[in-house]
Amino acid sequence: LATQLAESVNRYLVAARRHEPPSVTQAKHFVHAHAGERVTLGQTAAHVHVSRHYFCKIFKKATGITFTEFVARARVENAKRLLSDPRLRMSDVADSAGFNSISQFNRVFRRYAGNSPTAYRGALLMPAGVTS
Repeated sequence: LATQLAESVNRYLVAARRHEPPSVTQAKHFVHAHAGERVTLGQTAAHVHVSRHYFCKIFKKATGITFTEFVARARVENAKRLLSDPRLRMSDVADSAGFNSISQFNRVFRRYAGNSPTAYRGALLMPAGVTS
């Protein structure tokens, strides 16, 4: 139940909302479009044509989370999709999702998904009705 709740909250925070400023929506789309790349605050603020300071302020006000946390959550959501392919190695998933290292991937994934990438993949690939 805790894992499902964490996943729902994560998806909600990563999704665009109807009543947020256009620059925040554009920033979210930019992050999702460049999910496997190193996305910086400066790049994103420049992309939406506002200063870094103003961008931080409006992003936090509109979303309730910092831009850095948003990027981490978006990467975790991307990694979750990639983990459903059992042919991909963990290092490939981490790299494709935009993480700098396996240790960063494991730490951030556990923080936002509630369990390790290996446990998450195991639960995805376990046949229905089978419990360990």
